[in-house]
Amino acid sequence: EIGGCIGLVTLDLTSNDLIGSVPSSVINLRNLTSFSIGRNLLSGSLNKSLFLGWEHVRSITLSHNMMAGLVPDLDFGKHPQLRVVDIADNRFVGMGEISADFESLPELSLDLSANQIDHFPEALRHLSQISSLRLSQNRIKSLP
Repeated sequence: EIGGCIGLVTLDLTSNDLIGSVPSSVINLRNLTSFSIGRNLLSGSLNKSLFLGWEHVRSITLSHNMMAGLVPDLDFGKHPQLRVVDIADNRFVGMGEISADFESLPELSLDLSANQIDHFPEALRHLSQISSLRLSQNRIKSLP
């Protein structure tokens, strides 16, 4: 079980043949600064509780999978070092609410490109400090 590797700082499982959902045991990897599980065959929804204990995480990459549903509130305020969230090229249709603590992350780069988002996510209107936002190759028809 990957969750037993509690000393891990970097976990890169990019470009494998992983199927199913993101393993729930990753919640135990509390020392992670970088988590990359892109370019696999992961599906299902994204559970925000997977990332709750990652106080030191700087980069989360889940791109190029088949995950779907709404992108949950990743509770950005609990990840003060977070700089990159890449969830591009999945099947997400929108975003849930974003916690008010987001303002503490002015250097965040958020990539939601190549999903199935059909409107500008309401939650993103409050991200006044974001440094990079990618929404290309979606189905957005208008801006608020």
